[in-house]
Amino acid sequence: MCYRACCGSATPTPREKLISNYPLFPAFYSHWPARRGASGVAACRGHGPDQQIAALCPTHDVVALDLLGHGLSGQLAGELSFRRFAVAVAQLIEDLGAGPVHLVGISCGSMVAQTVAVEHPALVCSLALIGAACTFTEAGRQALRARANFVRHEGLVALAPLSLARWFTSAFSQRRPDVLDRVTKLLGQQEPAYHAALWELIATLDTQAGLAPLGRPWLSSARKTPVLLARRLIPWP
Repeated sequence: MCYRACCGSATPTPREKLISNYPLFPAFYSHWPARRGASGVAACRGHGPDQQIAALCPTHDVVALDLLGHGLSGQLAGELSFRRFAVAVAQLIEDLGAGPVHLVGISCGSMVAQTVAVEHPALVCSLALIGAACTFTEAGRQALRARANFVRHEGLVALAPLSLARWFTSAFSQRRPDVLDRVTKLLGQQEPAYHAALWELIATLDTQAGLAPLGRPWLSSARKTPVLLARRLIPWP
């Protein structure tokens, strides 16, 4: 399908221009050699998986997008719900005529990817879920609501040190301070009230029952997610 839209891509092809003008997801540009007919990968991205996306492009048509309210994409208007996020992603896949796709979700994007698979299974042929969960304990939900309250009152920049510690190893942070600076500035451009509402939405996540009967190939990368929590994403014998 295409490639992540960072600012300042090469001269866009007509397909790239079509995608970059898509009203909900302006924040990606296409890597779409339509004549190749390679299998499609759609990525609901977090911060900075550029190397992985570049590695996929020689063998897949990749669409990687900034989730609504993240990066350069606009906010989802009205009350937030995983179903409404999923509808927007599904609509993009359908508009591009790209389904079924290998759907990749990172962090909150993994929760949207799960919902796309549950609500629009014909558009998804496999799932890769990174830093993901499908449900939380009550203590976990309370911690997420506390994070929402912190962001609402203190802003995202105040949360940045904790977020950067989760996203990047100490070795990478020392080697690439420019990346951490770029991500911190990007966080500072986001709307705290919107992200507080998003954390409150994440606290309600429970897709476990809907995932079990899907019968799709799965990959779950646990990172710092507890392994038992990650295993709930995948039906085990």
